[in-house]
Amino acid sequence: MALIEWSPRLQLDVPDMDRDHHRIVDLMVQLERQSTAGEPRARLDTTFRALGETTRTHFADEERFMQSIAYPEFAAHKVIHTTLLEKFATHYEAFRTGSAAKVDSAVFEFLTFWLRSHISGIDRRYADHVHNGRGAHAK
Repeated sequence: MALIEWSPRLQLDVPDMDRDHHRIVDLMVQLERQSTAGEPRARLDTTFRALGETTRTHFADEERFMQSIAYPEFAAHKVIHTTLLEKFATHYEAFRTGSAAKVDSAVFEFLTFWLRSHISGIDRRYADHVHNGRGAHAK
C-alpha cells in the first residue's frame, strides 16, 4: 500500500494547485509501486526525475500564484520551496549514483512527510488567504 494517496484532506480548493498536488501524489505512488515491484533502475530514474521536474514546475507556478494574490508570507514560502528542492535533489543524487535496485525507504518517508505537512500546513495558509477574501480569487 502506498505511503500516501490523494484524499480530500489535501484539497485546498485552489484548482490549479490541487491539480498539481494530485499529480505529485500520483508520481510518488508510481515511484513507490515501481520500486516495490522491482522495476528496472532506468524506469525508476525516469519516474524520479519526472517527480522532481513536476515539483519544480509546481513550485514556480505556486510562487507566481502567491505573488498574484499578494500573499504576505510569499518570501518565507519560497525559501521553504528552495530547501525542499535541495533535499529532493540530495535524495535523487543518492539514488542516481548508488547501486541499490530500489529507491530507499527514506525517500518515501521524506516525500510523504513533506507533502502532507506542506500542503496541510504551509499551503493551507495561502489557500485561506484567498478564501477569506484577502487575495485575488484562485486561478
